[in-house]
Amino acid sequence: PIFYTSGTTGRPKGVVHGQIDPARASLATEAQVLLWGWTADDVYIVTGPLYHAGPGGWAMAALAVGASTVILATFDAREWFRLVARHRVTCTFAVPAHFIRMLEVPEAERAGFDLSSLRLVVHAGAPCPVPVKYRIIEALAPCEISELYGMSEGGATRITMAEWLARPGSVGTPWPGTE
Repeated sequence: PIFYTSGTTGRPKGVVHGQIDPARASLATEAQVLLWGWTADDVYIVTGPLYHAGPGGWAMAALAVGASTVILATFDAREWFRLVARHRVTCTFAVPAHFIRMLEVPEAERAGFDLSSLRLVVHAGAPCPVPVKYRIIEALAPCEISELYGMSEGGATRITMAEWLARPGSVGTPWPGTE
C-alpha cells in the first residue's frame, strides 16, 4: 500500500509500505481503537482525504468498531458545524487549517450549532499556532483536543489537551510502540 503525506516537513510524496500483513494491519487498527477510545457509539466525521493516513486511518478505526462515519466531500466550516450537530458527531481528525476556518465563522453563528456530542478532536499535519490552539480549545470546550505529530513512514507522538495546556507548543511523548 501507499500512504500519501502532506509534505508538512518536506515534499509531498507517496510512502510505500510494502505488502500488507493482515495481522500487523489488524494490530495497528486495534491500537488506534485503544489509543483514542473508539466505541461502536462513536460518529466520526471525515474532514480530509481518505487516501491520507490520518483521515483514512481514522475511518478504518471507525469501521473496525462499527462506528458511523459522516463523509464531508470538501471541507467547509459551516457545513462541518451543521453535520456535527445533525449527526451528533463524537470525533474527528483535523489539521490546523481546519481550526482556522472554523474560527473564521463568527462566534455568534458557531454558538447556534449544538456541538455537545463532540468528545475528541485530534489534530496533526502541521504545527498548530499556539494562539489558534488556545482559541479552538475555547470554541469546542469541553471536547478533548489532542494532538499528534507523526509521519506516514511510521511512528508518532501524542499530547492530551491538559498536557498541552501545561506545556503550550509541545507535541508530547511517543505513543506506544514508537521509540
